Amino acid sequence: SVYRSEADSQQYFGWMLLAHVCIAAGFVWVYRQGREDGKPWFVQGLRYGVAVSVLTAVPGYLIYYAVQPLPGALVVRQIVYSVIALLVMGAAVAWLYRNGARGAAA
Repeated sequence: SVYRSEADSQQYFGWMLLAHVCIAAGFVWVYRQGREDGKPWFVQGLRYGVAVSVLTAVPGYLIYYAVQPLPGALVVRQIVYSVIALLVMGAAVAWLYRNGARGAAA
């Protein structure tokens, strides 16, 4: 297998946590840079989720499919569920920033 065993992966949990903190920070920062005043927050969040999906999830899983012997149906499910998750995340970040930077702090 190309993956670590569950027992072996436990010692790397801190790295996984750090990676997710970096993803969250980058995700929010990029959203804030492209946020437009006066436009509906929900639509902006969905637009952002689609953009991030096109940049990350879709090509990432297609590359995995090209280089690893993965079943096509699995890859399609991974893409669909990742896109859904990114749409929800985009909407959540947009909701947090729905009133601009002050809305996130309130």
